[in-house]
Amino acid sequence: MKVGREMNVKLKEISRDDLKVGDTVGIARTVNCGWLSTFRHRKIIPVKITRITPKRTKIETDIYEEHGKGEKFYEYDENARKENELLAEAIGKVLMNKMVFQMPEDSEVEA
Repeated sequence: MKVGREMNVKLKEISRDDLKVGDTVGIARTVNCGWLSTFRHRKIIPVKITRITPKRTKIETDIYEEHGKGEKFYEYDENARKENELLAEAIGKVLMNKMVFQMPEDSEVEA
């Protein structure tokens, strides 16, 4: 871990009343790293809003079809990109540790 690196990223949540068709927003998804375990950082996926129902109970986007009342939308800004970078770093560390523990000592690559 780098010293001075911000580990807590504050994402700006957008109210459903402020959303308009055509807006690009971020949707947070958890990333699993095993059985019943997830990474601390979430993947923020940018999506474009294609349809909003009149009562704003359902919102449709270009990547995922429908989002209900429980879905939270975030501004896709520098903080969202930083959250994705921190997730990528965490995944990289896990993969490197996994490779070190699973690699036999006398391993040779044969063509």
